[in-house]
Amino acid sequence: MSLTSRSWLDNRSWTAVYTASNRLLVATTPTGRQSRQFFNERAQMVEACPGDLLPIRRGFDSAGRVTSVVQGEGSAAPHEHACLTALMAS
Repeated sequence: MSLTSRSWLDNRSWTAVYTASNRLLVATTPTGRQSRQFFNERAQMVEACPGDLLPIRRGFDSAGRVTSVVQGEGSAAPHEHACLTALMAS
């Protein structure tokens, strides 16, 4: 199941698509650039892939508080290599 949202600004379309099965949000700019965000079961963003930049991963403790933020290579994350996997699938 997915949900699509489209916004218009200066006659240009911005699109966001959320897919529930893998908790992935893909936002697309009018120029076609995409960013991806992955969420955990608590609806917390655990990984963001902002366009061509290195992925940003966030870790959480059992109370849901952010414990770490890592960009690029770092320790294992809940969605290790999720950005690359999503990019290859699209």
